Amino acid sequence: METRMSDAGVGPRFDENGWSLDALTAIERDRCWSLFSADAGLRLDHHILSHKAHDLLALEIAIEPVKSFSKGGAPLADRGILHIGGAALGVRLLPIERAAGVLAQANEVARAMGGAGMDVLLKRARKLVQIESAQRDRATLSAAAVLSAAFLAVVLPPDEDALFGIKGARERLSDLPP
Repeated sequence: METRMSDAGVGPRFDENGWSLDALTAIERDRCWSLFSADAGLRLDHHILSHKAHDLLALEIAIEPVKSFSKGGAPLADRGILHIGGAALGVRLLPIERAAGVLAQANEVARAMGGAGMDVLLKRARKLVQIESAQRDRATLSAAAVLSAAFLAVVLPPDEDALFGIKGARERLSDLPP
């Protein structure tokens, strides 16, 4: 599978469970949508994400490669392609320790907002989820809404000094043309 997900210019590699074998790092805030979750064990689980996508937005999703969690556990870091709303978006999951720069930027935004409770949620963050798109389009915002709902995550967009959750993602989605 040839994708734009590679950090090293080489196609991504996955094991027999569909888990990434590559060392993953956070990408810059202005190149992606970043989500911060307190759930250290979150994973690209089709069942969970499909359920949220259907309930929230009446959308079908697919994850490539197919991920298997039949042996238990979850990878510390992972990546994949989320097919949603007619688009294929790269998604990566990382421990928050690998995202100091992005977390610092999110904390700056929270301070500028006067906290608004987002500062507390950022302090609890254990995982960073990044959607590898800087676009503000229906597919990317749909992915942000689904991932925010599924992972109870705070969203930091690439193009706006704001932090929000599922409600803010859905509001921004409704502001887009159909």
